[in-house]
Amino acid sequence: MPDLQKRKNETVDDVNQQLSSITSKGSTNISKRRKGNIKTVKFTHYEQLVRLEKPFLIEEIPHLTALLPEDIRDLYDQLCDISDKKDIVPSCLREAITETLGRPFPDTYFQPPNPAINPTEAKEAHTMLQSIKKIVQSAKICRQSLRHECSWNTLVHGPVLDLVFSSEPINPPVLWQEDLQRPTRDLHVRWESTMSATIAGDSLPLIPNVDNQTQVPCSVSADTQVVQDRLEGTESSTPWSEPADLSQMHSRPSGKKIDYVAALEFGPLTAMGRTIHTITNNMQWYGVGGSHRPHLNHTCYSPLKDSIIALSVETKPDVTTSDPLLQLGLWVAAWHKRMFDIRYLLANNILTYTGLQIELRPRLVTVPLIQVVGHRWTIHFACDQGDRGVIYTGFEIGSTWSLRDAFVLVSSLRAIRSWIETRFRASMEMWFCNNEMPGVPCRGLEGST
Repeated sequence: MPDLQKRKNETVDDVNQQLSSITSKGSTNISKRRKGNIKTVKFTHYEQLVRLEKPFLIEEIPHLTALLPEDIRDLYDQLCDISDKKDIVPSCLREAITETLGRPFPDTYFQPPNPAINPTEAKEAHTMLQSIKKIVQSAKICRQSLRHECSWNTLVHGPVLDLVFSSEPINPPVLWQEDLQRPTRDLHVRWESTMSATIAGDSLPLIPNVDNQTQVPCSVSADTQVVQDRLEGTESSTPWSEPADLSQMHSRPSGKKIDYVAALEFGPLTAMGRTIHTITNNMQWYGVGGSHRPHLNHTCYSPLKDSIIALSVETKPDVTTSDPLLQLGLWVAAWHKRMFDIRYLLANNILTYTGLQIELRPRLVTVPLIQVVGHRWTIHFACDQGDRGVIYTGFEIGSTWSLRDAFVLVSSLRAIRSWIETRFRASMEMWFCNNEMPGVPCRGLEGST
């Protein structure tokens, strides 16, 4: 037993040395928060993403699927097939579409006839058609009326996401009699508006510099909870000063944000649901100092506290001087930083309590990013390549310009949702060490299994 404990302690020391080595090569060790003056370096173009500690490069999607990361090849091939408008419309809508347009869609647009379709499925298909027609009409009006971004989001983009991703949490409250018959779900993908969600200070990607000064690519301000705590615990004669620790700050509300996310939720009684609850609600115990709000992702936005962001969407009503790809790039760089910070903590704690050694820097799953400009929806893929990230750009997945293009868009988003429920889910279960976590004791969760 003494020899086993000695080897275990040596392995813990080895992991800590690896963490220090990773930190010195550009990834910030969360146990060594940099304090002092915080300098803002304003990024104005996506090409500046290469200046981050973990640089992100922007490249066009390669022509050969084999050159893409393995985890998105099937999704990419499926999106290519959908862009060819094959099998994108339920066959039961053939007559309704002809009546709507005065002409039929080509036969290749329709899915093979399904003799086993039940009345409920047919009704849902016709309801979807009416929703798509309304979205296309609203998009035309927004364009003709030169409406601002908030109008596009309310009338067009939100309804599109609502056709594919639910807006309800995995287990909504029971309000009505029929809710008592609602089955319990173990897995759920929902969309969430994040127009007011900021990036948590402890997840902001940093910019390396020779003066060892903390540099961030966007403006920051004190977390409101920090301000409240300081005011309540400080005498009125004491002058107020901004905290010098990024973990007590966040990006300014007027800074780099995005409009929507699709988040993966697990049922609270599932193994992954318990793992996420453990991580989110025991971050102080795991060693994250100064963070006032429990958060799993890189934002403290409360509705996303126990969900994993899987898809991010940035919208613009038209081509503008602002750079939506820069906003998406900073957002996903912060998500990468948060995921690796959590991975380091889990590796250390799992080793301490179970003796198991897990890989510190496996490749993080590729995540899709969507840029919407007016009618057009374009997908990018943010890929982890070890010491850097690459964002592959330039693939249109549909639009709200016409009924035909809107069906392409809805089919594409459904393919993305299916990928989130399968490949993304499996990757994140491995990332959060779902199989190893039951051996790690958790303060306040001693009764959990």
